[in-house]
Amino acid sequence: MTAALEVLATAPSLVTGDLAAFDLQARAVLQTRGRFISMRDRQGQQIVNSNLPFGTPLPIATDPVLLAADARVIASGRLAYSDVFIGTTTNMPFVTIGVPVRRNGEVVYALTLTIDPARLASLLADAAPPDWTVSLVDRRDRIIARSRQHERFINSEATETFRRNAVNDSGSYTGTSLEGVDVFTTYVRSNVTGWRIAVGVPVAVINAPFNRARDLVLVSAAFVLALSLLLAALVSRGIARPLQAVAAMANRLGQGQAVSAEATGLWEADAISLALA
Repeated sequence: MTAALEVLATAPSLVTGDLAAFDLQARAVLQTRGRFISMRDRQGQQIVNSNLPFGTPLPIATDPVLLAADARVIASGRLAYSDVFIGTTTNMPFVTIGVPVRRNGEVVYALTLTIDPARLASLLADAAPPDWTVSLVDRRDRIIARSRQHERFINSEATETFRRNAVNDSGSYTGTSLEGVDVFTTYVRSNVTGWRIAVGVPVAVINAPFNRARDLVLVSAAFVLALSLLLAALVSRGIARPLQAVAAMANRLGQGQAVSAEATGLWEADAISLALA
C-alpha cells in the first residue's frame, strides 16, 4: 500500500493541477488497496477526498492526530504513519499512511491512504491461535487493531500493565488483559510505523502442560499408594494367619493337650510350631 501511494504521489495530473484526473486515478488504486485516499495542504485543508464525490466542498481536517501525521510528512519529506483517529467525514476510526507531494522540490501536500483497522484485525486473527490475543497499539497507547473482540476495544486505551511495561523497543511481562485474564505478553516496536505489536497468551494456557503433568503424577501416586495399601493388607493377612495358628497350638499345649507340628506357610511360624510339638 505504501508503494502504491508513493507512485500515486508522482502522478503527472498532480503536476499539471488536473485534480479531476488525479481523483479518478486515486479511486482506481483503491479497488485493491485501502479505504480512501485524501490529500491536504499545510493548513489541513482537504484538496482531494475519494470518499466523497469529486467537486464536493471539502472540510478542513481538525483531528490533532491526523494533523500531527501530516506535519511529520511535510516537515521530513518522508512517509509517516498516523496513530488511530476518528475520521472527519466518516466518524469512524482509521489509521493512515502519508507520503509527501512535491512541487518544484518543495513539499506542498500530504497524500494519505486511509486504512480500515478491521483489515489489520483480520490479519492479526489469522496469525495466531484463537486463545491468544494479538494487538496493534499506536504511539499513544491506543488500540489500533486486535485479533479478538476488535470492534469492542478499537481506539481504547491499552491496559495499565501494558502502558507501564511496554516502554522499550521489545520486552515481555505478565499482566492482565482488557478482558481481565492473566496473560504473559511479549511485544516489539516497529521501526517503520512506531506502532507496537503485542502477543498475549493466557497464563492458564502456558501452565496447562505443567498442570496435566502434575495431575498425572498425582493420579499415579494415588494409584501406587492404593496398590501399596492393598499389598500391605494381603501381606499382613498372610502373617496374621500363621501366628494365629501357632498361638492356638500354644493354647492347647497349655491345657495339656497333645499338639503336632503344622505347616503354616510362614517359615518363622513353622519353626515355632515345630518347637511346640
